[in-house]
Amino acid sequence: MRVTFATAFRNGLADLQQAAEELANRQRQVSSGRRVQAPSDDPAAARRIVAEQNEWAALDQYARAADSVGSRLTIVDTILSDIIDKVIVAKTAAAGTVGSQVSASQREAAALAVEAARDTILADINTSFHSVYLFSGSKSTTIPYSGSGGGISAYQGNATEVRVDLDRQISARVTLNADAIVRGSDVDHVFKVMTDLAASIRAGDVPATETGMAALDNTFNRAIQAQSQVGQDLRTTDERKVYLGNAKREAAARLSGHRDANMIEAISGMNRADTAYRAALGAMADIGRLSLMDFLK
Repeated sequence: MRVTFATAFRNGLADLQQAAEELANRQRQVSSGRRVQAPSDDPAAARRIVAEQNEWAALDQYARAADSVGSRLTIVDTILSDIIDKVIVAKTAAAGTVGSQVSASQREAAALAVEAARDTILADINTSFHSVYLFSGSKSTTIPYSGSGGGISAYQGNATEVRVDLDRQISARVTLNADAIVRGSDVDHVFKVMTDLAASIRAGDVPATETGMAALDNTFNRAIQAQSQVGQDLRTTDERKVYLGNAKREAAARLSGHRDANMIEAISGMNRADTAYRAALGAMADIGRLSLMDFLK
C-alpha cells in the first residue's frame, strides 16, 4: 500500500498538534500547580471540585460567624460579670446602713454608692458592639434604656434574642433580652429598685432598705443565670471553632487532591511531552525534505 505525501503530511501534522497540546497542558500544570483547570480536563473531578469548593465556602462562613459570635459573647460575659459585681457593691453598701448606730453621712455615702452602681449597670446594659445593642433582643439598633438617674425609661427592646448559626444544626445567641435580667418577674426594673433603695437609705427606712436588698438578690440571681447560659454558648462556640477549623483543613485537602497536580508527576510528564513534541517536529522536518525521486521509488 502506497502512502502519499499528503497523507504523510496530514498524519505528521496531527501528531505534531497532539504533541504540542500535551506539552502545553503539562506546562500549564507545572506553572499553575493545577491538574484540572477546566471541566473538560476531567469532568468527574470537576464535579467533585465544585462540591468541595461549596463545602469549604460554607465551612468558612460558619467559621467567620463563630469568630464574630465569640467576640460578642465575650463582651456580654464581661458585662454580666460587671453587673453582678455592681449588684454586690450596692447590696453591701445598703447592708451597712441597717443598724441603729449609722450616721447621716454614712447613709449618704451608701446611697451614693448605690446610685453609682445603678448608673454603671445602666451603661453596661446599653453597651453596643459594632453599632449593635447587645441587650435589646432583635431590636438591636434601639438602645435598651434611655434616661438617667431616677428617670430611666421602661425597656425599649424586645424579648426575641437573635441567634447565629454555627453550623447546619447549632446556633448561639448574640443579643439578649435585658428586661429578663434587670426586671424578670418583678414589678420594677433594677434601676428603679436602686433609686428607691438609695432614697430609703437616706431616710433611714430599714424595712424599705431590706425590701430593696431582696430585690437586688433577684437581679443577682437572674444575672448569674444569664451568665451561665452565655458561658454555655461560649463553650459551644469554642468547640465549633475547633471543629470548623479541622473540617476546613480536611475539605481543603480533598479539594487539593481533586484539583492540584502532583508536581513530580507533572514535571516528568512535561519532560516526556517535550521529548514527544521534539520528535514530532523532527518527523515533520523529514517529511518536508522528501524529493520527487522519493515518491517515485
